[in-house]
Amino acid sequence: MHDIMSNHIMLFASAGNPAPQEENIVSAGFLKSAFPKAVRLLNEADIVLRRKALLTISELLTNASSCVQLIDEGVIVVLSECLASEDEVVQERAVHDINIIISIVGSKGCEHLLRTGAVEKMVLLLTSSSENVRRATYDVLMNACMRSSEIQDLLCDEKGMLESLLLQVESMRLMDSRQALGLIRTCLAGQRRPSDVARRLVREEMLSILARVMNSTVDESLLDAATHVMSLLCSEPGTKKDVIRAGIVPILIPLLKNHVQVDTKTAAAAALMHLSIDVLGKSECIKFGISRYLIEGLEVQADHEKFILNCLQCISNIAENNEGRIQFHVLEQKLEILTYHTSALIQHEAALALRSIRFKVVGK
Repeated sequence: MHDIMSNHIMLFASAGNPAPQEENIVSAGFLKSAFPKAVRLLNEADIVLRRKALLTISELLTNASSCVQLIDEGVIVVLSECLASEDEVVQERAVHDINIIISIVGSKGCEHLLRTGAVEKMVLLLTSSSENVRRATYDVLMNACMRSSEIQDLLCDEKGMLESLLLQVESMRLMDSRQALGLIRTCLAGQRRPSDVARRLVREEMLSILARVMNSTVDESLLDAATHVMSLLCSEPGTKKDVIRAGIVPILIPLLKNHVQVDTKTAAAAALMHLSIDVLGKSECIKFGISRYLIEGLEVQADHEKFILNCLQCISNIAENNEGRIQFHVLEQKLEILTYHTSALIQHEAALALRSIRFKVVGK
């Protein structure tokens, strides 16, 4: 069968006119006739045929026009049914094909997923015994979540789903831990409507797990994922005191140092920026000596603008505390230099931070 298909593809590539093929052979050379046949083969009881059909679908989906025609033929409905297959290869390939559809047609593909109930089926696959199925499922859910606010809302509203992932992070394999935190991060980022998901995730037990991961992991990708999740939780209304009381501030502060990856320390600075709005957060930052870490942190390259801005806002927040102002006098020279930065925004924020440190009483 493989030789027949290869020969057919060669004929098509050379602009020949391939003869009609066997019942179960599908290729782009048949143009429109390939689409209904490929979809029909996905329903075959023969597992081998279904696996091959899924590979063929993958090839056809890489072309935008073919992708739209396959959707019109009902491929998403059939792929959704394949998710419930007992064969792990069929599950993995179906998830992979759905991911291709989302990548090509975006939110329109996501609308079809919502109508067919495919999202709920994929959530169940996160607990699959197959590592390949789990990884493919994490990838497609993150992709769908970024492209569809409806799917993002659905995942956030799925009671117990994100909490269960966070509770299992420590016991998962490294790749699963990274992807689980990546999915939580994607669900939390840029929510378009109010949700209680952040409140559900700041329970003491869950914050303790995040703290242990951030404190003990030597894997930079896992540390980055955990720090970004923590930063997003800190930005939500009503979560700051819970995070501060869980002892997160002394874990975040050392992440401002230069040896930490830029994205990770930018997320840590963002978390501290949000926490230092709270009176208790200011006190914790002062208690654990944030100034000496900021001295090193502000020696970053000039193009790390977002990190610098987060640090400057931290300084302005903490300088509202008398002890904070005193502690930050060592930063005056660095802030003076930043007022001449190439970025006008950094110049402005550095001037405000400098003013906050030098402030004594109104009018002076």
